[in-house]
Amino acid sequence: MEKVGDKGVTRQQNRHGQHEQDLLEIKSDQTMTVDGDGDMAGPSVFTPQKEIVYNGLLPYSDRLDREATELLAEIKANLSRAVLLRELWPGVAFWSRKLFSFLKLYGRRFSKEDHILFIKLLYELVTLPNLEPHMMQSYARLLIQLLKKKELLSRDDLQLPWRPLYDLYDRVVYSKTEHLGLIWFPSSVDHILKALIKSCRLYFPASSTKEMLEEWRPLLCVFDMIMQKAVGNMELFLPTVMPPEEHSQGFQLWFDELMTLWVSVQNQPSWEGHLVNLFARLANDNIGYVDWNPYIPTIFTRILRSLNLPVGVSQMVAPRYLTNSYDIGHLVLWITALLSRLMRLLQRLPASVVRRVHRERHAAPSWITLVPECQRLTDTDLQEFTRSLIGAALQAMFSKTGSTDAAYALQNLALLTPELAIPPVLEKTYAAMETLTEPHTLTATLSCMIGMARSLVSPNNHYPEGRTHVLPLLMGSLPGVDPNDFSKCMITFQFIATFTTLVPLVDCSSAPSRHSDLTETEKDLCFASAEFEDFILQFLDRCFALIDSSTLEQTRDETETDTQTHLESLVELGLSSTVALQKVYNFATSNIFETCVSGRMVADMCRAAAKVTRVDGEQLLKYQEDMERILSVCVRLRCKRAYTLACSLLEHTLRSLSLIYPTEYRSTSGGFDTDLPIQDWGRAGDVAALGVCWHVPSQEEENFVFQLLSRLLHPELERIKGHVSGDHPMSRYDSRENYRESICQIMRLLLRTHKKEFDSRWKSFTLVKKSMENRLHGKKQHIRALLIDRVLLQHEMRKLVVDGSEYKVVHQELLCDLLLLSTSTYSQGALYCLLGVHNSVCQASVRDWDCVGEVWPALVRCGLSPSMTLEKSSIGRLLDDITDRIHRQHDTIGIYFTVSENCVEIANQITQSKNPTACLEAPSIEELKEGLQRQRIRNVVAARKYEKLVNDLLDCLEDRELPWKFEHMATDLLSLLLRDDHPLPPDAVLFFTQSLIHDSISIRKVAISAMAAIMKQLKRPRQKVSVKPSDISGIEDPEGVCVGDREGNHWLQYDSSNLPLSEEQWDSQHYVEKTHWGYYSWPREMMIYAPSEKPKDDLPYEKMSEGEKIIFEYFSDPEFIDQLIEFLSLEDRKGKDSFNPRRFCLFKGLFRNYGDVFLPLLWPHLEQLASDPHESSQRCVCEITAGLIRGSKLWSFSKVDRLWQLLCPLIRTALTNITVETFTDWGTCIATACVVWPSSSGEYLNCCTGYWLTWSPNSPRCIRMSGSALAEFVTRVLERLKPLTSEPEIHNHVHEENTQETDERTQAVKLLKTGQNGLLYPEHIPLVLAALEEMAGSRSWHARFSVLTYLQIMVFYNLFTLLSVPAEVLCIRKLVMQLLLDEQLELNSASILAAPPPPPPPPLPPPPHLQSSEGHGRHHPQWFTAVPVLPPGLQSADTAPDAESDSSSQGQRRASLHSS
Repeated sequence: MEKVGDKGVTRQQNRHGQHEQDLLEIKSDQTMTVDGDGDMAGPSVFTPQKEIVYNGLLPYSDRLDREATELLAEIKANLSRAVLLRELWPGVAFWSRKLFSFLKLYGRRFSKEDHILFIKLLYELVTLPNLEPHMMQSYARLLIQLLKKKELLSRDDLQLPWRPLYDLYDRVVYSKTEHLGLIWFPSSVDHILKALIKSCRLYFPASSTKEMLEEWRPLLCVFDMIMQKAVGNMELFLPTVMPPEEHSQGFQLWFDELMTLWVSVQNQPSWEGHLVNLFARLANDNIGYVDWNPYIPTIFTRILRSLNLPVGVSQMVAPRYLTNSYDIGHLVLWITALLSRLMRLLQRLPASVVRRVHRERHAAPSWITLVPECQRLTDTDLQEFTRSLIGAALQAMFSKTGSTDAAYALQNLALLTPELAIPPVLEKTYAAMETLTEPHTLTATLSCMIGMARSLVSPNNHYPEGRTHVLPLLMGSLPGVDPNDFSKCMITFQFIATFTTLVPLVDCSSAPSRHSDLTETEKDLCFASAEFEDFILQFLDRCFALIDSSTLEQTRDETETDTQTHLESLVELGLSSTVALQKVYNFATSNIFETCVSGRMVADMCRAAAKVTRVDGEQLLKYQEDMERILSVCVRLRCKRAYTLACSLLEHTLRSLSLIYPTEYRSTSGGFDTDLPIQDWGRAGDVAALGVCWHVPSQEEENFVFQLLSRLLHPELERIKGHVSGDHPMSRYDSRENYRESICQIMRLLLRTHKKEFDSRWKSFTLVKKSMENRLHGKKQHIRALLIDRVLLQHEMRKLVVDGSEYKVVHQELLCDLLLLSTSTYSQGALYCLLGVHNSVCQASVRDWDCVGEVWPALVRCGLSPSMTLEKSSIGRLLDDITDRIHRQHDTIGIYFTVSENCVEIANQITQSKNPTACLEAPSIEELKEGLQRQRIRNVVAARKYEKLVNDLLDCLEDRELPWKFEHMATDLLSLLLRDDHPLPPDAVLFFTQSLIHDSISIRKVAISAMAAIMKQLKRPRQKVSVKPSDISGIEDPEGVCVGDREGNHWLQYDSSNLPLSEEQWDSQHYVEKTHWGYYSWPREMMIYAPSEKPKDDLPYEKMSEGEKIIFEYFSDPEFIDQLIEFLSLEDRKGKDSFNPRRFCLFKGLFRNYGDVFLPLLWPHLEQLASDPHESSQRCVCEITAGLIRGSKLWSFSKVDRLWQLLCPLIRTALTNITVETFTDWGTCIATACVVWPSSSGEYLNCCTGYWLTWSPNSPRCIRMSGSALAEFVTRVLERLKPLTSEPEIHNHVHEENTQETDERTQAVKLLKTGQNGLLYPEHIPLVLAALEEMAGSRSWHARFSVLTYLQIMVFYNLFTLLSVPAEVLCIRKLVMQLLLDEQLELNSASILAAPPPPPPPPLPPPPHLQSSEGHGRHHPQWFTAVPVLPPGLQSADTAPDAESDSSSQGQRRASLHSS
């Protein structure tokens, strides 16, 4: 029974999911406070930040203020106390969840002071360095909610340091240990962190922009994948919402610099999208403060190019490796500020304009900078915008794939300019209603009209005649109720339901005689409303005809089951939307229906009729005896369908009697007698005067509920008890079902919280709100029925969060009984309990050391149980599912928890804050000391539990009788326990080392990955020293940004004529492993490895740790090495094997940690493998060679010199045996080894030349060129183009794409085509046109033909740039007309002939405004001619995962780790 005003404050953890906090909220003038003793004080001046307005409309709202104040005082006291006592788990975690629940129930009902303190505390918590990943993610979600309403806190109220958040983001997204399995993050952590950064960057200090640029400018190197990280960081972190007086400290520091970079780069690198997103955000946040005019042609030209549309008669598109489409969401922001891909653009662009107009005209005043008056969109601007889009939207309206996008676009256009958007849609709708042969046309037009319905019916000064179309539209839609077309029928029901929701169906024809102030349009509406009755009668007649034709025999074959189809259920939903009472009553009582289809439809119509009359529990009391008698008979029927319907009747009866719910959903709070109903069409409800009428259970209704339960439920329970005790056994007909299953289901109902039902209703409400809301005006301009539904959802949310999260004794008893029931006689029951239901948390992966410490070893030991036989396939699948679920859900469990002093300081401030005062006293000094000691003890205990779990799993693996599946399971679980903050116990190191030569290939794979991680664990730190580049080069860089080769960074570049040839020369050099440093700028503090720290000798055995000794002993064993190499050179999956980065990491760590001590044992095997042409042997030597080169980074000169004397002949031998199958593997090997270029041996370049020269000229390559190298490159390209000038006639290579020609001429043509998508600068257009005019005068018609086909592509890809130079447009028109008048037939028909794209004109020099002397320009153009795009197979093995980490989800990376 639902109690009014039941406080229900719980101290248990809220386990329910997060709902979107799109809650309508208002500020309250006063509230109550709690004094130190917890007693209520009188009204105070405390003003909440923002309350949820719907709480004030609940029937028990008078008690919510006190409840919220008490709960807030409790949260403040316990949260701050947990922080002060350094109890992150469970104290801080539990009370932070309580704060999250508080936000859902009461909004931000706390003072500004508390709001700021909560944010600062959560910010400190989420950025703690060693925080458990899952805990960090939960704190981040709460912090996002606290920061969500940005208008509540200005930059003056709150400032957050950016560096702790950046360190966290860098540590997680660009983790150096995640790809090795040393740390496991939740799958959604990337998205959560990015959302958190977007919420926090608003409050970064003004000085943060300069600090960020100093941090990330050294990473700007277009030849390095680090460029993606640098620009991505800028997009995420750089603040763009700043007052105008701070712009000089904000975007003005980087705008010209980054815009020049963007304009200079034309080959669509992967990081270009990040720049576009940053510019779009800057434009949206600073409308009127950034001069975009010089860049508008470039902006729209690039946007057009990014859509990758087919061009010309040959439908030419950009090469795949150059396609890098921009994000549509950011494009529409940018376009809006300047005022599937195309359909998404059409859908989202009007919505973005609506948001801008709302911001300029209707948004509530806040601290955020307003758009200047001179920059605001006028009505004329909006009309021009609508005219530019309406044609495309009307065309897309009938697209089979884009009609939904078009409807959404038209809905927003109707909000902006209804007088322009609605009439053409009305015209098409009327035409579609008269057409019987095109049902898709009617469906599309009705779908669009549904979205525009509110704009049509609302009183609107711009389009007042729109309301006169309501009656014709309703009458015209009636033929759509067609039993032969379910889709059309459903959209018609939706159309009618939408309009009848917005329009009160009231006859106002007599109103003109009573109201003399009506306009002519209003008079026409009043007279037309007399047709509502005819419409309703005709609509019901069509519904009855639909029902008559919808019997089971007519809708489906009789042999099918009686289950409804999806479309039939949708029709039922439509039938229940509108209804007329007497006609429905007569139809339902005078006809006989079959029960499967038509009977259900009639029942739905009757249910809708009951809703119209609002039959609440009070009305049911009149029929108390009849209902009790009917239910008593029906629930005992033996027919399953009959007693199922009876139980459904009982359920709805109990709900009507016992629940709290609104009793009416009228469009106005009053009746229709006093007001003029046509004035209520589309009217928004007034939240402050909603006038909700509630049904609150009375005492009579409560008595009726208990009477029904006593009569119907109690006897059944007694019969069950008698059957269980054996006193009164029941017959088969009495039992009817499996009682064990029935009892289990009943017990589950007692545990149920109706969350699934609430989520469904919330989703439905959100969809309806989205289709009917007025996004232009905002301010909760929803219709009254929708607002009432939202109030009801708020009430149901309270039931879930308050009552649903209360954990009682009965719940504990039920759970224990269910567990006993599940595991008593069913051998697999325990496994199913561990697995859990689909998409739920697996009990075997709970983040608690006590839990996993018991469950994981028990899961492995169950393989020793006699009842656990793998002969049952179901058990094998169940075990695989559990292991897979553990892998997918496992996150690193924390061991070392620390609380910073900043957290403690903020917690003290929360304890001392007022309104309300914390209900507990602050901890004493002794308690604080005890809390610090307990924190240290907890960390020690957690470390011991971790080691115990590892040892328990190892004990299981030592059992010789353990079946193979459980051995694999234990190995997998053990690999999940590798960590970067705690070394693996030596016994586990021994196990994984031995497993490298295990008979099972799956265990060997796990062992290889684990050993690579262990090598990372055992890596010894090297000392680094700070150096100043100017001290090394003797040259100070000039002021500003100096890009490219210059005297100041010449010492960094490879010089084959100055190689170190002795130990002294080797040690005197400064080696910088970051290849991007110095290209753009130098880091603030440049740290390099100290020369004195370069290891001269191998690590002595006596100084090794236990784990290092184990690895040393095994890899010093020749038999172990022989067997290891034999296994590594075996073929796994023929034709599918590739370079394995895990093996590379293993050998890299081995040679890095131990030097060349193992090389004498490995070298004979390497020579044998290099001479073997087999694919698996070549792949093995690739992996070891790459690891050897990378692992030798810090070796001494003598070791490196000996290494390359051996390695160069080995690589030459291997490359002579290269095959098509091993070509890609060697490419990956070379790319991986080149990450740190071997400065000691110039021969390495010669060794790899054979590989590089095998690439075709069309392969996209990145070559970092100096000035002389660039000239050499151009000379080589021109040499390859010479075959095109050897003949006077330029042939038309029509079929070259489909042939296998490899002659020089074809290769030259392809080389020219590589650059034909290039963008032109305005300065180059006259040169291009001059070349085209010269070709147009050629005697060869092929050459003249090529001019036309080239013009198609050139004009399209440079459209807006050309439009910015009108004189050149006239030249192009003249040239085209000249060629169209050509006497050659092919030229006249060029527009319809399929011709290949011709080569472009010769390469042009960079534009004058980008030409500068080397080292002195802002951006030297030669450095922007290439990006680090490696050819297929030339991807670095250890940098590829890091390069993709920002764009791929954690789940994908987890999947790749698991599969490896």
